Amino acid sequence: MLLNKFKFGGIRDNSLTAAVMFFCFAISCSFILINVLLTIIIEAFEKVFVYVTVKSSPPLQLPSPQMKAELNEQGNQYDILDFVFRQAKAVIGLDSLPPTESALREDAVKRRQG
Repeated sequence: MLLNKFKFGGIRDNSLTAAVMFFCFAISCSFILINVLLTIIIEAFEKVFVYVTVKSSPPLQLPSPQMKAELNEQGNQYDILDFVFRQAKAVIGLDSLPPTESALREDAVKRRQG
């Protein structure tokens, strides 16, 4: 169904109600499948993030609420969402791009010096 292996024109010719119901069904199935995929990706990311942050053996269960709170308080200087929003605003023309200083470059300079 999601690979376009059905004849929607035939459904539409027979009944408009059936066509609308089929369209709603197809959208609902797509929405559910996308949510399942995102859930799998987010859970895997969370487990890897905790493993990398704590540097212990791979976790067999989700982190405790106390650990989640500590990780959320740390902050993230490489926040991808801020970057995407700034770039989108710059492309649209709502905002100008920040100076071309890079946190990665700063890290590389610190590693060379230290």
